[in-house]
Amino acid sequence: MCGRFIKFFGNIYNNCFNRVMTDFGLSNEYKVLDGLDQSEVFSPLLWRIFYDLLLCEVVRQDHLCDYQINSNFVAKTGRIETSGGMTSFFAAGVFVNDTIWVGNRQASIQHILNVASEFFLINNININNKKTVAISINKRVGVPVLSINGQAITVVNLGVSH
Repeated sequence: MCGRFIKFFGNIYNNCFNRVMTDFGLSNEYKVLDGLDQSEVFSPLLWRIFYDLLLCEVVRQDHLCDYQINSNFVAKTGRIETSGGMTSFFAAGVFVNDTIWVGNRQASIQHILNVASEFFLINNININNKKTVAISINKRVGVPVLSINGQAITVVNLGVSH
């Protein structure tokens, strides 16, 4: 089944041509070189299967998941009151091809960016560094310097104190 599944999807995306709908009508046809069309029905599933490898690798490297979320609760049901808490470690939030990498330290974020860059390079994915923005919320230090493949990315310091 797996081989037939891969062949099926491979054939769907081979020799594809696309057009873009604009206010002025359809664009000229162009050959799709590679990648997934975001409007394609199967794109979320295929992107999840593909991108999950990167997310699992970041989570596997425990030292990269250094952002901790704590939650405490009290619940009352009739006369019974229970309380508890939960701690989770968080490294990323992803929606389709938009990713939010989260970390407590500049070194963690830079290492995540390096792991992601290697993944993208291996898989022939281009990242637009001009659209990549890092947000720092640490008031105690200056704006950190972060890079993707040796190119500095924009860092915005919100200066929020802890």
